[in-house]
Amino acid sequence: MKDFYTQSPSWHEKIGRIYALLERVKISEEQSADMFHLRKTSRILSISGTTAIEGNRLSLSQVRDVINGQAFPRKRVAK
Repeated sequence: MKDFYTQSPSWHEKIGRIYALLERVKISEEQSADMFHLRKTSRILSISGTTAIEGNRLSLSQVRDVINGQAFPRKRVAK
């Protein structure tokens, strides 16, 4: 049975470079997830602080719920 390829000493070098590139992609993906989490947390804290300055009494967890699309019951305001 014949081989479909011929072995070359440069294979090990090329495979090493491919592996290094895959590791860089993996690290980049992990950092992107971390950055997304940090941006979201920063946004929630910023909105919470802004609403507190404007006199709204939303807790941090309520702001997080609103950002995540969850509704919470409203209180009736007496007129």
